[in-house]
Amino acid sequence: MMGVRFPLPAPNSIEFGMPVTYILQSLKDKRTYVGSTINFERRLKQHNSGEVKSTKHRNPFKVLFTEEFDTTKEAWKRENRCR
Repeated sequence: MMGVRFPLPAPNSIEFGMPVTYILQSLKDKRTYVGSTINFERRLKQHNSGEVKSTKHRNPFKVLFTEEFDTTKEAWKRENRCR
């Protein structure tokens, strides 16, 4: 159960936000998914619309947990500890 990682946008980009680690629960099969992102709202929409390959057959999702960090490195470390 790996989170999807993608290149970070430029700091002045509208897409840039606080790094977040999150846990989602599928309402379909009750399993959880752990990930991290710098744009949580966009990422949640991607999960729920079937745009994420690893979760597209398990949507919709509800949010169980989110935690913000100062750096993406900290968020990724937390993501790995949550697995």
